[in-house]
Amino acid sequence: MKPYYQKVTEESLDLAEEKIMHLIEEGLDNEYISKTEFDAMNPSEKGPGKFYELFKVHKQHEAGKVPPERPIISGSGSVTENISLFVEHHLKHLADQRQSYLQDTPDFLRHLKI
Repeated sequence: MKPYYQKVTEESLDLAEEKIMHLIEEGLDNEYISKTEFDAMNPSEKGPGKFYELFKVHKQHEAGKVPPERPIISGSGSVTENISLFVEHHLKHLADQRQSYLQDTPDFLRHLKI
């Protein structure tokens, strides 16, 4: 089994924060983003994402053994959270214009009835 998780070091977290800061500073300097948007995307005082696993209890597995797991990485509270919210906000209106866009399960079921 391949390990999914590699411990985040303080150095790698600082590097990610530096790269994000450099990017948003460049955006602010070139007037691609406003000061308000810059402040909203600032990754300061954020930490690493959280790793956890959900067990696929519905999958066949040997009795007494742990079922297969699904790795999950939560970006909530992470250095990338604010910038991802910005990107999502600006791309969301483009996604739902695509022919392949499905809003949710009921929307998918409506498409099947066509």
